[in-house]
Amino acid sequence: MTHLPDPPSPAVLRQRGFTAVTLPAGTPLWRVHLAQGPYALPWDTARRFGPLERFDPHPPPPGPHPEVGVLYTATTLVTCLAEVFQATRVIDRVHLRPTATSWRTTRDLMLIDLQGQAALRLGAAESINGTARRSRTQAWARALVAAFPTVDGFRHRSAMDGGDCVCLVVGPHADGTTALPENPEFSRPLDEVAMGDVAAEAAGLLGYDVV
Repeated sequence: MTHLPDPPSPAVLRQRGFTAVTLPAGTPLWRVHLAQGPYALPWDTARRFGPLERFDPHPPPPGPHPEVGVLYTATTLVTCLAEVFQATRVIDRVHLRPTATSWRTTRDLMLIDLQGQAALRLGAAESINGTARRSRTQAWARALVAAFPTVDGFRHRSAMDGGDCVCLVVGPHADGTTALPENPEFSRPLDEVAMGDVAAEAAGLLGYDVV
């Protein structure tokens, strides 16, 4: 694992400030979510159980946290597929019926930039995007939300294909998911016949298999 220092206190982070990224209204975002099984969630619903993933701001240990939520998105479907199926590198179109959904944001989103030099200026490192331990990146997410409670989330880089990702955060003072529309522009289960070529093309780009 690449070294990532512990986050400083929220007070120190406020002094340092952050590099702001404004994602303008109308920006298309993608999500691949499960439609079946115990972890299924609607496309527009933040996960309030955690911490589990890289930038979960939930306090440990893992458990339900009704006031804290997170929703991971990316700017392309290929990046979503790279992230969701990273453990096996097999795009499984059937198990738990993964569904690809896309929408356009309904308002500007204010995000903390965690890519490259922006992460360094905070006192972190580029490793926050992929090679650092999740327990450490989750600590950074908690510290950043505590320091800047009105931001909508984070812009980070996919650890798999390097694509742009947006992590929307729900907290006591902000809710990035309020930028989601009532209905998505596109939503199709990956097991539909029409999605076969899409999954195959993505698998070819990523070097993944597809079943």
